[in-house]
Amino acid sequence: MEGVKRENGVYLVYENKTMRIFSEAEKAGVEFVRADFSECFQQMRHYEEQLINICKFAFFAYSSITATALGLYKFGIEKEVDLRGLASIIVLIGLIIGLFLFWIIVRNRVYFVRVTHYINEIRGTFLECKPMGFENKSQMYTDWKQPAFYNRYSSQLLFCYMVAFLNAILLGAFLYMYMGDRCGKVLIILCPSVLFLGMQVIGGILYLKSFDNKFEKKRALGGDKKNE
Repeated sequence: MEGVKRENGVYLVYENKTMRIFSEAEKAGVEFVRADFSECFQQMRHYEEQLINICKFAFFAYSSITATALGLYKFGIEKEVDLRGLASIIVLIGLIIGLFLFWIIVRNRVYFVRVTHYINEIRGTFLECKPMGFENKSQMYTDWKQPAFYNRYSSQLLFCYMVAFLNAILLGAFLYMYMGDRCGKVLIILCPSVLFLGMQVIGGILYLKSFDNKFEKKRALGGDKKNE
């Protein structure tokens, strides 16, 4: 060993080349990042599980609401009693819940991406040092700028589109109960339902893209200097 020198509470050991030993503050910082990394992985799994649970609830709720509303409508016709008002209330309540579920899924995507960016940043920072010669040949994700908030191939967005589709079906069921035997009934039901589906999908996409745009503006202003 050629020498030992202490600078600002940090020991530097010289032996062929300089080796740095962390100070107590730095050790605490590393431990915090390690714990935070682990917790964020748990949080990411939580968002995935939450999405699956929402979709399970959605399929059960939509099928029950649609069957109940149309069952009341058909029963009213058979008994010559107008039950459309009660059936409509059931459908509208289901539609409100459905829109709320759609919003939760979209927001869940935002939270998921934020946590994933953070995890990738930590992993990328530590793997830059190639600990024990580790080269990440498997190419595990290290880019803190990925994934994008809006990714057309994301399975999370597919779930989002399915909920939007089920909301459109609920609207179609609502319209069906008031169409009677009108000419062109199918077209009258189909057009608003498709339009409603498109509004939800486009609204969700624009919302997610707004986060991507903010992210790009932040990078353009110098937020990404460290990584470029």
